[in-house]
Amino acid sequence: MIDRSTLPPRASPEPALKAFHDRRSFRTELHGVRGLAIALVVTFHIFSNGRVSGGIDIFLAITGFLAIPSLMRRAEKGKGFIPLGVRFAGLVRRLWVPLAPMLIIIALAGTVVLPLSSHPQLFREFRASSLFYENYELIRSQLSYNAAGPDTSPLQHLWSTSIQVQFHILMPFIVMAVTVPFFYLKRNPRPAVLIILTGLTVWSMMHAIEGQQVHQAENYFSTVSRTWQLTLPGIVGLTIDKMRINSLFRAILSWIGLILMCSAGFIFDGGSLYPSYHALVPVGAMLLIVIAGDTRSRWGADRILGLWPFQKLGDISYSLYIWHWPLIVLYLNYSAQDTLDLFGALSILLISLCLAYLGKRFLEDGLAQAPLFIGAHWRRPLTTGIVGALLMGSTFWYLQHSALWEIDRLEAAGRADFSLSDYPGAQAFVADAPVPEMPVFPDLNAVPTNWGEVFDLPPINTTELDRCWGEGDDTVTDPVGCAYGNPESDKTVAMVGGSHVGQWWRAFKNAADDYDWQLILLQRGGCVFTIDPEPSPDEPVYPQGCYEYNRNALDYLLDIQPDLVVTGGTTQHFKGREGILEGMRDAWVELEEAEIPTLLLRDTQRVPDATATCLMQGGDAISCGTPRSEKYLKSIDENGLSDLPTTALFLDTSQFICKDDYCPAIIGNVAVWRGQAHITYAYAQTIRPTLEPILRDFVPELYE
Repeated sequence: MIDRSTLPPRASPEPALKAFHDRRSFRTELHGVRGLAIALVVTFHIFSNGRVSGGIDIFLAITGFLAIPSLMRRAEKGKGFIPLGVRFAGLVRRLWVPLAPMLIIIALAGTVVLPLSSHPQLFREFRASSLFYENYELIRSQLSYNAAGPDTSPLQHLWSTSIQVQFHILMPFIVMAVTVPFFYLKRNPRPAVLIILTGLTVWSMMHAIEGQQVHQAENYFSTVSRTWQLTLPGIVGLTIDKMRINSLFRAILSWIGLILMCSAGFIFDGGSLYPSYHALVPVGAMLLIVIAGDTRSRWGADRILGLWPFQKLGDISYSLYIWHWPLIVLYLNYSAQDTLDLFGALSILLISLCLAYLGKRFLEDGLAQAPLFIGAHWRRPLTTGIVGALLMGSTFWYLQHSALWEIDRLEAAGRADFSLSDYPGAQAFVADAPVPEMPVFPDLNAVPTNWGEVFDLPPINTTELDRCWGEGDDTVTDPVGCAYGNPESDKTVAMVGGSHVGQWWRAFKNAADDYDWQLILLQRGGCVFTIDPEPSPDEPVYPQGCYEYNRNALDYLLDIQPDLVVTGGTTQHFKGREGILEGMRDAWVELEEAEIPTLLLRDTQRVPDATATCLMQGGDAISCGTPRSEKYLKSIDENGLSDLPTTALFLDTSQFICKDDYCPAIIGNVAVWRGQAHITYAYAQTIRPTLEPILRDFVPELYE
């Protein structure tokens, strides 16, 4: 901890127009910037529902401003070489020692508070955070930056800590790659280092600008895209000693910087724009303040940043940063809330400040300064940090796979046969079946990760699973029908369309097993069964591969001539409501011309992602349910679909999941929803008593 009593007194005010250098080793205003930045980060995270304050961008800029000049000084002192062991041992003390206890405590709390279904990803991120690659784990897991919520990662915020550590590890080698040969040639390496840093800054900025336009979710966490936020301040840090600026201009710069710093979070939506050039606002604000430095003016903004609250917040900024976010996420899960109420927000703020104080006192200024980490040689702290990080990473790997094994066990149990008398499911709605007192089926811990038994049962005719239930790979356009049931049967049922068709697979699979049918599945995730590659302007546009896949799938169906085709009858992606695409009708007409009976399933609505989590937190079928979607058209509710082909029959699936304009989370003792948009495979089975009489009337030859 810095003892400010040993620092030289602030310089007395200078004449406003007299230029001077500011060559202080400790910059009070920079420490105040750190304090203000953490105040912005925590306040926005708690109170602003996901807006990015720009504070984290400022933290990255401070890291670059301090680290690169420090590396340069060490390189010059070591004739080009930087003492890497000493450098990395310092990283262990400053960053890993305060972080490790937080990870352990939050892992224990997360195991208790968070649902089992989230544990594999949770422990995967704990491993990534303990080894400082959390930003790339978020990219790998296709997780975008989100406001704090019950479904948000409690370690999402550690992406920036990971980038800082990656920078601290790589930058010494980049600097030495320049300084070593220049010292060997007895040349000044600083100009060359500045040129390299400028090149890195431009390259990174261009990458960030392109990434923001192409794939912002990945761009936001990318070390490459964020590099300029560290190198640009580093350039300023290497040249700031040469800047001679008068007191008046310094004071003006300080106020411009302070105003921009406080307003950046209100000007831009950082989550969708940073780290593109828009992030020059928070980074530039920090640079203006440090360039202004000690303004030696009574009205400079540095006087505000030097105040006790900002200095104290600067002292605890790292501990406050690593603790506050997981506390928010755990609280929201424990309290079953989507956002913080005032009591929760104030409680989180107070607890975070207390933990930050304790972390600063006992970890940053305590354990990190103990003989284990402060010794005559760098090997002891560095070895301790590396071994500790690897042990934590290995432990989290084991916990991740233990959670996966337990979920597999629960999912296997959920695939077991169950009695419709105990678990009537949809029959409680459509047939008023009695509902006895029974535990919910399947186990709620398995529901959120459940993608249907179809993905656990390989077909009997192919191993190319992406060609019969792919998830939208645009290169896969040549479908192969995945066959189930009896491949020698003379009765064939084919299901074709997106996942909202495939989600009903289990009901048809059970019938196929009982009646000796062959069941063919042609599912492409996110791809409605439409064959018109040039939709009208008011229709949704799908990837070109979707249309090609559907055209080939239709040709395949026309070739095999199934006894029944099951596909989507409506989509809720039409003009923000339910509708029918012309390309869907075109496919139905071709099936009609081939005299193939077609069962058209009404599209199902979406529900909140947290449905299963809500149930595990003690909610019930009603409190965790959702109102019937307004996207459902009343005309279809009352009259069904009009102008259908003569060989088509429409089945209103909304009757299975909603009643009296409400869709409960549990119906007939069976959990209805998995994820945000699909029903559980257990619930799909419960529509069969209603489905079979319809099929017997529509396609009686299937039962002959």
